[in-house]
Amino acid sequence: ETYDEFRLSNFTGTPYDEVIVLNIHSDPRNRIWLATDKGLFLFDESTSLLTGFSESGENSLHESIVSSLNSDAFGNIWIGTYSNGLLKYEEKSYFRSVRSSLSDNSKITPGWVNVFFESLNGTVWFPTSGFGIESGLNKTDPQTGIISSYPYSELIDYLYGISDIDLLSDTNLILSTFTGLFNLNTESMSVSRIETPGIPDTSALINRYYKDRLG
Repeated sequence: ETYDEFRLSNFTGTPYDEVIVLNIHSDPRNRIWLATDKGLFLFDESTSLLTGFSESGENSLHESIVSSLNSDAFGNIWIGTYSNGLLKYEEKSYFRSVRSSLSDNSKITPGWVNVFFESLNGTVWFPTSGFGIESGLNKTDPQTGIISSYPYSELIDYLYGISDIDLLSDTNLILSTFTGLFNLNTESMSVSRIETPGIPDTSALINRYYKDRLG
């Protein structure tokens, strides 16, 4: 097999010679987004053009560590960062920043965003990490754009550090966490532990969960 090499140096958009790619995402337009430790990059395969987002300003991604990427059904790009919070790219010349707050449930919980999940109705779910039980799970309404946040302390005492989200049923999500697997009912926002025989209840860090064709 052969591979094409694309160096993230030698192009306008970053002064760095070496960049660590942390996440790769392909959007509905077949463009490839690169989350790196030196910011966000966009590769258009049709033109072989690689672009770095390095503009200045409050919501700049220049030198920011970008940890996660996802696109929703409306074509928006959701960008999780370590220091700039959550950003939303809407095919405009700027990023919309979503700030965190400990007291306002209409803003996201504090911490960095490391995973996104879009449910069947278009709701985008994203957890935050790094602030213990003050971090939590967040969701956005696809029609209104309203954000609702749920600190881990309000969901269940020993749930924190969600590393992955997947669909369990129409109204239930499965959460992979630092303390095992949990079931989230999206209608009642109630959380219950999923028993995993042979794995200690509170000491298993589960990074990813996969459901095969047999269920």
